[in-house]
Amino acid sequence: MTSSYPKAPGVYLMKNSQGVVLYVGKAKNLKHRIAQYFSREAEQRYQIKFLMRRVSDIDVVVTDTEKEALLLENTLIKKHKPRYNIQLRDDKSYLSLKLSIQDKFPRLTITRSIKKDGSQYFGPYASATACRDVLDFIEHNFCLRTCSDRELQNRARPCLQYQIQRCDAPCVGLIDSDQYRDIVEEVKLFLSGKNKELQKILMQKMEALSTAEEFEKAAHYRDLLGKIEQTLEKQRVVKHHGQDRDFIVLYHNGQKGIVSVMTMRNGNIVGTCHYYLQGYLKEVFDANEVLEQFLLQYYAEERDIPKNISLNISLASLKLITECLMEKKGEGVFLDVPRRGDRFRMIQLVLKNAELEWRRRLKKDVEEEEILAELQKKIGLKNLPRRMECFDISNIQGKSAVGSSVLFVDGKPSKSGYRHYRIRGCDGHQHLHGAQVRLKRRRRVARCEGSNDFLMMREVLMRRFASKKEETKKSVLEFPDLLVVDGGKGQLAQAVRIFEEFGLQKIDMIGLAKKAEGEKQDKIFIPGRKNAIVLPPKSLSLRLLMQIRDEAHRFAVSYHRKLHNQRLQHSQLDQIKGISQVRRNALLRYFGSLDKIREASLEDLLKVPHLQRSIAERLYHQLHS
Repeated sequence: MTSSYPKAPGVYLMKNSQGVVLYVGKAKNLKHRIAQYFSREAEQRYQIKFLMRRVSDIDVVVTDTEKEALLLENTLIKKHKPRYNIQLRDDKSYLSLKLSIQDKFPRLTITRSIKKDGSQYFGPYASATACRDVLDFIEHNFCLRTCSDRELQNRARPCLQYQIQRCDAPCVGLIDSDQYRDIVEEVKLFLSGKNKELQKILMQKMEALSTAEEFEKAAHYRDLLGKIEQTLEKQRVVKHHGQDRDFIVLYHNGQKGIVSVMTMRNGNIVGTCHYYLQGYLKEVFDANEVLEQFLLQYYAEERDIPKNISLNISLASLKLITECLMEKKGEGVFLDVPRRGDRFRMIQLVLKNAELEWRRRLKKDVEEEEILAELQKKIGLKNLPRRMECFDISNIQGKSAVGSSVLFVDGKPSKSGYRHYRIRGCDGHQHLHGAQVRLKRRRRVARCEGSNDFLMMREVLMRRFASKKEETKKSVLEFPDLLVVDGGKGQLAQAVRIFEEFGLQKIDMIGLAKKAEGEKQDKIFIPGRKNAIVLPPKSLSLRLLMQIRDEAHRFAVSYHRKLHNQRLQHSQLDQIKGISQVRRNALLRYFGSLDKIREASLEDLLKVPHLQRSIAERLYHQLHS
């Protein structure tokens, strides 16, 4: 079975019958590593048997060196997000500051995602309040622009930020790019924790302005120096000679773990962030492999890689990891495992914090497990509802109708499982084939006319659950343990019919109807039962159902509003003689919205490509009549 695999370093991808990647691994010897999964020892290990029962094919990619295999493994894990590989949880919950240094006039914003877009990122910040305080401090004192790129390009006069002396108005040329870059460099020093260098620069500027008798400007730098001094006093300084260093520790018990990262910049502790690990399947927790994968995933983002990184576990592939980080940083990076001294004490401190965070998280997970068990018991579900999907419909008299589905895993939102559905027609079968088309003919489902929530719900459910074989490998979703539809018996009946047609009776389903006037709480409907189930108002399981229902509603309404606004914009512009589809799209691309087009002057309209003066004048007069 394994004789065809090469005795070379590389990466192997385990796939199921649908071609979905379940696990990605690397090996010095691919043939030897894959053979281990089919050995007698592997058959005696439940976790390996559990994985191999789902594997239908194993693909391999041969590399020249083990280092290349290490990098390729990380790339493929990020691309495919395999269910049984280590994946970081709560990464997106941390805020970072994004400085768009690739722009002519950079802007500082808050973001939760780090991308390779040429920007410089600072963080992550464990406290959202602290992150916003830093941004507020910079906006008050360093005069960076806060406007969008479109506003920067189209503004004809300075905005309010200029009037209150929080921006130098680069939009209208009141500051040139070189002067603005000097401010950006000051911001970078401040965010990098290099406050001593920044203080020296600001002191020189203050003295130069005082000599030139520009006392108001000099006073600004004096005040700024005072505020930076106050900031320095609040920071905790440790004895590491102003080093940049990350302290990274892994704490685990069994098959789950947490990695904690304490960030130090210029000798100051910036913050500590915790990352939960999920998806790990091996029977014996391999701390070496886990920490190795974490380092590659963590620093693969556009994060600042410090010159020094201290770990609590010695890695077998320490040399390979170091080489990878050095290549990315472009200069020397040193990884160590301290055994004594100040760095060892810091590692122990981070490890203690990791353990406390792990215990807090474990307690929270137990509480969530109890809520799911309570929900299963009180409603009489066949399955423990770990994966719950909720569906909702949003429309105005059948126009711009959309559906949404949201996914909750273990009681928490899983954004990767969120889906929008633009209603095509309430039969919902036009894109299906074969037996599904025959089902359509047999049932003679009519097309939507006006607002028919039942048929709209039917279409959305058909498109979701008929997709078992239709969806691409990239977007295929597991089926839920519990299906929740926003509505009563009518919406639930559509779900029952769909599940009967596709043989999905093993999946539990309920309808959650909002309380009517005079009623005290929402009602739960289940198939085959006439009367609704009413849970106590303070029931945590009811609150969880209401949370997922409200999230589905929010997600549907946001998409509906987007389509509705696009429809209004298009219809108003289409009524104006001479505005073709090409010109309409050009206007919307240039200004961004119909409101911006209304605000534009005739001269601004004439800047739009391919818009003649006569048409621009007609457009201007009709929008302002």
